Amino acid sequence: MRRISFLLLLPLLLVSELSMAQALIVGPSPKTRTNLDLYDHPAAEQPVKQIPVGDAGFPLQATASQSGYHQVQIGGQTFWVKGASVQISRDTVASCAQIAKIERVGGTPGAGSNACK
Repeated sequence: MRRISFLLLLPLLLVSELSMAQALIVGPSPKTRTNLDLYDHPAAEQPVKQIPVGDAGFPLQATASQSGYHQVQIGGQTFWVKGASVQISRDTVASCAQIAKIERVGGTPGAGSNACK
């Protein structure tokens, strides 16, 4: 079941990766408790440096994104961080041209005829 879910989400991950160039990294992920690994290029196998999470200077501006890594400036140097080790704030904009009116219905929310078109 996990494999199917991953395969279904893979295209979304690839599309979101392309739109992540100016994302704001707001903090470490729950799995990154003490140290943040810094890499010299995307998809590097070993970090070039480890810093305490408190020294990272969150929030950080991601200047580029590639292969699940995000480029950041820390201490005047350019590094890459794994997307899985940080929390990212993403601005989203609805693609609706028209906002749906709210009506009380006895069904699934958003499934009515006045939903986003």
